[in-house]
Amino acid sequence: MSQDLISRIRDCPSLPSLPAVAIEVVRLTSSDTADINEVARAISSDPALSGKVLRTVNSSFYGHSQRITSIRHAAGYLGLEALRTLVLGFSIARNLADRKSKAFRYVDYWKRSIYAATAGGILAQKLHRGQHEICFLVGMLMDLGMLVLDDVVGDEYGAICSQAANHSELGDVELRTLGLTHAQASQILAEHWNLPSLLSVPMAYHHQPETLEEGVERTMAEMASFAGRCADIFVDANPAMSIAQVRRFCVKRHALSEIESDAVLCNIGRRTLELAPLFEVRLDDAASYESILKKANDALLGMTLAALAEESPSDRRRATRIKRENTVSIMPCSAGIIDPPLAVRLRDVSARGMGLSCAKKMPRGRQFIIQLPQKNSKPVSLLYTVVRCESAGKGQWSIGAELACLLNTEQVTGKQAPAQNPPGLNSAAA
Repeated sequence: MSQDLISRIRDCPSLPSLPAVAIEVVRLTSSDTADINEVARAISSDPALSGKVLRTVNSSFYGHSQRITSIRHAAGYLGLEALRTLVLGFSIARNLADRKSKAFRYVDYWKRSIYAATAGGILAQKLHRGQHEICFLVGMLMDLGMLVLDDVVGDEYGAICSQAANHSELGDVELRTLGLTHAQASQILAEHWNLPSLLSVPMAYHHQPETLEEGVERTMAEMASFAGRCADIFVDANPAMSIAQVRRFCVKRHALSEIESDAVLCNIGRRTLELAPLFEVRLDDAASYESILKKANDALLGMTLAALAEESPSDRRRATRIKRENTVSIMPCSAGIIDPPLAVRLRDVSARGMGLSCAKKMPRGRQFIIQLPQKNSKPVSLLYTVVRCESAGKGQWSIGAELACLLNTEQVTGKQAPAQNPPGLNSAAA
């Protein structure tokens, strides 16, 4: 680790500072005997900050039916953890909003931060990890070291960032060129702000959670790392690798099917679009997960076919084949929700599509899953999109479908995926 760069960061006169109100709120909420009235009074002393908090709690993001007109009322509704999250988030965004750089891409930085924050909160609730407010806040704060390094190193840091193919590779490039990573710089800033260890440790280790001892801080760091990879899907120019990694991680570590993981990612995309304006972050309204997935499907299909091609010829010979002109079961699905299985008559199959007969009309654009048995009885799940649906008489429909992607799902139950509650920054809003 570069001790010289660490000294330059700590001695930097323009190192970001938290506003006095935010410092007081962190101090008050860190106590086991925190007084909600004291916290409310501290926030109310800053009209601009209290106005943002009230606009947020009354926004569609929370969906509260009764209008909230005071910080004390907001504190009672949100809870202290959520209130601290908003205060820190708004304070940091306001303090750093005017920073400019010739080489560093601030717009991309803020986009990734807001996606990572939303992903952290949603994932923590979905996976029952608890501390979803902390996960939200760590997602927003964990890459602040990038802003610190841009401030201290200057335009050279933007050039360093451009050397990394993606965010996952950035730490290695930073360590090679600077002797310090942005995660380590985030830790220095967290210590400068006297943030609690439940925030500072995950900020420091979000790229290396496995190096921490088992415990809540490691869990928070793992969630931050996972949230960051989800954020990459929405900001990277070529997101296929991130999609594949997130799906694989969901299947192997959290027993979620790839369809369920796609539903979570859809939710992250929608919720972030609602949240971003509150933090004055501009996002492309058309950048939904569905549209991103559609653009990435060719690359995903190629990756999956390459993986299947690695099977030995004997393995492929042992694989069960689907015969033409027999009855098979498909599972219609939409936005991550799987409908009950539907029996259809398979007519023909090609490398990129299939024809089938069905007693139920399936409109153009509808999708369905079909499973191909493979070696070791582990099926490969294929996602198809209906491109043609015509009446064949006698209550039958002739359907043509194109292969959208190979999901490689280890287990698709055919049951409806768990409903996605819209997590906000507190459980009461979910």
